[in-house]
Amino acid sequence: MDEIKREEKRTDEGEGSQSSRFTDLRNLVNEAIENPESTPDRYSVVELSPELNCKVMTNRRTQLLRELKDDPDIDSITQLAEKVGRRLDAVSRDLKILENHGFIDLEKKGREKVPKLISDQLIVSF
Repeated sequence: MDEIKREEKRTDEGEGSQSSRFTDLRNLVNEAIENPESTPDRYSVVELSPELNCKVMTNRRTQLLRELKDDPDIDSITQLAEKVGRRLDAVSRDLKILENHGFIDLEKKGREKVPKLISDQLIVSF
């Protein structure tokens, strides 16, 4: 994941309208066609309401996403918790929320769960 982006969409037709989301998607596709070498192979777009965005994208959860981006070799929730200096149960709860909203996968590896980002490019739309 090259960047974690937060994008706020506003158009004349109203914030978050279906038409504005379509326009934003069309712009992403056009950019990929014009500059394929600078476009990731896969985007993940997670759309949250402004209220839900405030609840889901906390500073600590954003930190977890950045750690997973910076170190894709993290092989357990325990290792991630140690890396960010937080309690295991708190990190586990945050990762479950991120998984439920489509940001990460928790892959089974023996008895451990390994947190993995779902995409190279993550766009959070609200």
